[in-house]
Amino acid sequence: WSAPSVSYGLNFQHGHQIPKGVRYQREFVTPAEEAKLVGVMDAGPWLGHLKSRAQQFFGLVYYQTTHDLPSLQPSSENGQRGRPLSELPPWLLPRVVDTGVFSELREINQVAANEYLERYGIGAHVEDPISFGANLATLSLLSPVEVTLTPVEQLHGSKAGVDHGNWVKILLEPRSLFI
Repeated sequence: WSAPSVSYGLNFQHGHQIPKGVRYQREFVTPAEEAKLVGVMDAGPWLGHLKSRAQQFFGLVYYQTTHDLPSLQPSSENGQRGRPLSELPPWLLPRVVDTGVFSELREINQVAANEYLERYGIGAHVEDPISFGANLATLSLLSPVEVTLTPVEQLHGSKAGVDHGNWVKILLEPRSLFI
């Protein structure tokens, strides 16, 4: 594991420590493997919604959102199935399991690919451990991206657009794995 580049909000309540359980690994995939993954994604259909493009491998396709877009909440189970896991390179998921974060391959209940264009990203939200499991792995490809972690109680009590300062930002470099 590697030490990530981080910055802390002025009111971050956990000192200058990354939150418990956060792990980071630079160069989790090689540039050639990154190109292979991008090729797999570009060969499949992208769902264009909101300010990103997305694909789902395995698991249910569902985006909890206030937007009334049928493509984000398909009404039939057939409409909710993603691409088969077999379309991913065979080395990817076993390598993620080998990190020890997931105890076995079947603990990974979905793989999602998201492309964020321009300066748009994911808005403030909470990952539901009942739906997604206790662990979440993110593989950053092509460009660096910054993820902002905020305590859930702060997220629910803040007003949109107001910087409460209780956050930590972690830079995800291309080809890095973030847990």
